[in-house]
Order: sequence, then C-alpha cells, then structure tokens
Amino acid sequence: MVVRPFDDYATQRNAALEAVRGTTDWVLFIDDDEIVTPALAEAVRHALRQGDAYAGWRMTRHNYIFGKLTRGAGWYPDYQTRLLRVGAARYDPTRKVHELVMLDGALGTLETPIVHHNYETLAQFIAKQRHYTAYEANILYEQGIRPKPHNYVLQPLRHFRWRYLTLGGWRDGLHGLRLSALMAWYELQKYRILGGLWRKR
Repeated sequence: MVVRPFDDYATQRNAALEAVRGTTDWVLFIDDDEIVTPALAEAVRHALRQGDAYAGWRMTRHNYIFGKLTRGAGWYPDYQTRLLRVGAARYDPTRKVHELVMLDGALGTLETPIVHHNYETLAQFIAKQRHYTAYEANILYEQGIRPKPHNYVLQPLRHFRWRYLTLGGWRDGLHGLRLSALMAWYELQKYRILGGLWRKR
C-alpha cells in the first residue's frame, strides 16, 4: 500500500498511476462510496480482453442521493473515465477538482454503471458542497477572476435553469427540484466566497 499527503485530486491520481507503473497494465479507480457490482466487474473483464485497442474506458454512474436513484439534474448518465491503461492515461494537473482524464489513444464506453452512494443525508450534502464550493472559489481566485455584481444573481439562476431544465432535474419530481435549488444556492455561495477572497487582499 502506498500512502502520500493529499495535494489535490488530479495530483493524487497521477501519483497512483505512477506508483503502479511496471506492475500492472490497467487501473480501475473506485472511490470509497462507490460499488462495483458483479455485472460491472464482468463488463470490465470484457473490456480488458480488448487489449491495447483502447487507452481508457468510461462508464455510467448510478447516483443515490438521500437514498434515491437520481436520473436528472446532471447526475445521470454521469460518465466517469475510470478504467485506465497505465502509461496511456494521466489527469490534467490544471483541473484540481472534478478531475479530467487525458488519454493517448481511444476511449471506450461501458454502459454498466458504477453504483455511487454519494449523499445519504442533507447534512452530508451540505458539508461536501461547502468543501467543493470553497475549493472552486479558490481556483477562480488563483485564475484572477473577479466576481461582478450581476454574477450574484445571474449565475445561480442560470445554474438552476441548467440543472432543472437542461439536465432534466424535473424528471425526479420534488427531489430534482430540491437538488437543483440546492446547487443554485451553492453557486451563489461560490461567488460570495470569491468576493470575500478579493476583499481580503
């Protein structure tokens, strides 16, 4: 087992890929709140039998939020590129959160989903979103982006419309409405935190 200090998500996964170089040809990244079902395990074995035809494989993800399978608001199909050929895949170091995989070769798709129990309670959702929101605000600050007055109104409204209408949050009824509203609220908080960072200079 390899243990290292946490820098950011992209750096951590790149370090994991380097740590296994020369010991295996493929890596499947799974978070501690995700489950590989027997069906997904068989789909992965089938993908590996394709050899070097692909540099990586993405798969859909079933997100259970507050105990409910969530099909809209951006949580489905929620493709995740997680099965990577060592030496042909790396994570974009500029994307420190919601990491992005870069491949030297073709990308395949598995329709068998990862099962993800990401938010069991509202309190857990709030705690994680506070963390992500502060993290993303700091990234915007490092990029030199200053919030404009209209961002505090228009960005949350756009985010709600995007989640609820464009990404189909309405399909999940009141559950989708609540999630879309919560994500719009945290979009507002992101710009409030960003504004605070600039005022502290």
